[in-house]
Amino acid sequence: MGALISKAWVASLLLVSACSHLETRPLLSHQGTRQPAFDEAYDAGKRQLLAGRAGLALALFDKALRLSPRSVPALNGIAAAYDDLHLPDKAAPFYQLTLEIEPENGDTLNNMAFSALIAGRPEQARQYFRRALALRPDDAVIKANASLVEKRTPPSPGKGGRSPEKRPRLELVGLSRSRLVLGEAPYPSRN
Repeated sequence: MGALISKAWVASLLLVSACSHLETRPLLSHQGTRQPAFDEAYDAGKRQLLAGRAGLALALFDKALRLSPRSVPALNGIAAAYDDLHLPDKAAPFYQLTLEIEPENGDTLNNMAFSALIAGRPEQARQYFRRALALRPDDAVIKANASLVEKRTPPSPGKGGRSPEKRPRLELVGLSRSRLVLGEAPYPSRN
């Protein structure tokens, strides 16, 4: 028995010694430093989404997600692109996954509220806005969005007969913010 213990001890010592010579690199997390390829794909996806090219944005956000599988921004981008394509049911699982990764994410809850508005579910939108405000009570964007949903329930985004100007869309507001426009009434911003 003593020979077995000493052999195991020697083997573990050799393993530790061998491992000390390996090159180690930090793993990327969704909160850590992003890699350039991810940044390029994500930023390009965001530009395409803001330009109204949701299909191309979706492909770019998907590429970013493949580079960083637990990236909250990439998951939010995919969900927002599906919303822009009027596919809130396809957006929902991406928002849910985002909340599994970061349950206390006010941006995700704000975006989920927009998704609920697009899907014609104003009560669900109110609930998401309330949760977002509970997390970030001083966020002016979330406050403005929540007050607008209380004032007016936007029309559902039916596909038949609506002109492109009347269809819900994202408009660029500054370098990193956009706002959702439903019909003629603008909603200040989607994070």
